[in-house]
Amino acid sequence: MKKTYQLHVEGKHPDRLLESIKHDIKKYMRRESKKAVPTGFDFWDFDARIGGQESDAQMVHPKEINARINELVAGAHTSFYIELLAKSVKRQPKPRIHSDEASLDGHSEAQQALGLASHAEQHEQAQHVSASILSQSLDQGH
Repeated sequence: MKKTYQLHVEGKHPDRLLESIKHDIKKYMRRESKKAVPTGFDFWDFDARIGGQESDAQMVHPKEINARINELVAGAHTSFYIELLAKSVKRQPKPRIHSDEASLDGHSEAQQALGLASHAEQHEQAQHVSASILSQSLDQGH
């Protein structure tokens, strides 16, 4: 979803319009989350960008969308741009820490570095799958 929302529409109360916008965004995320996840993946996650205009939109965590919208409203913007892209993600198992490795030595730091590397690989793989799903959707005319 890539959309620019107007925050001031004649004949509509600004607070009701803001509630409607937030509801529309949540409804989109719920609808996308209910779609079938590709084989090998566990759930849908979202890449979110939001800003006053498309050119100054910044990446935010999906849970921070409402807070960013409130900031834009408080900043006297008349509209804002939001981009939500669904991506399929595979859960990473939590690393097991044995009692002899529980201390803060080089072993636990190495495990943490490995966990960060696998997270980066997972994010890159999810972006690739999202791009392929998007291209398939565009090819089908959606």
